Amino acid sequence: MKFIHLSDLHLGKRVNEFSMIEDQKYILLQTINIIDDEKPDAVIIAGDIYDKSIPSVMKHFKTNFAGKVDMGLVSKIAKSI
Repeated sequence: MKFIHLSDLHLGKRVNEFSMIEDQKYILLQTINIIDDEKPDAVIIAGDIYDKSIPSVMKHFKTNFAGKVDMGLVSKIAKSI
C-alpha cells in the first residue's frame, strides 16, 4: 500500500504581514502533480491544515483548485478540525 503524508500546511499563513498564498499555491500544485504521478492508495493530511481556525483562504483554494481536487472532501476535512 502506498501513502502520501502531508502535515502542518498552515494554509493562509502570513509572515510579517506578507501573504504566503502564492507560495502555498505553487507547492500544492506540485503536490497534486506528485499525487497524480504516484497514484497512492491514500493521502493522509495531518496537523494544521489552515493557519487559523476559520479558514479565510478556503474561497481562494476553491477558485484555484476547482477540478483538481475534491473540494467537497476538503470542506468535510476542514469542518472536522
